[in-house]
Amino acid sequence: VLAFPFVCRSWSQGDWMIPFGMRGRKKVSDLFTDLKYDALAKDAAIMIVDTQTEGLAQQQHVAGLLGVRIDDRYKINPSATRKVVRISMCDL
Repeated sequence: VLAFPFVCRSWSQGDWMIPFGMRGRKKVSDLFTDLKYDALAKDAAIMIVDTQTEGLAQQQHVAGLLGVRIDDRYKINPSATRKVVRISMCDL
């Protein structure tokens, strides 16, 4: 459950997530390496961060890398998902 309000920010050292389809956690910096991001792409990347969910508020848990990947714990579950929020980006 991603509680509102959530935060969009750039990545910082130590950020981690569980990419969709994986079981273990992965550092966002390692995900960037796997995706072959250069320094400019890393700086331009925007993350959705959950700061409201109980127990996660101190950590600022990464819920997804906008336009690239979501955390496996935020995937749609037919038996538990009641609402879906679609977030998109556009160039101005």
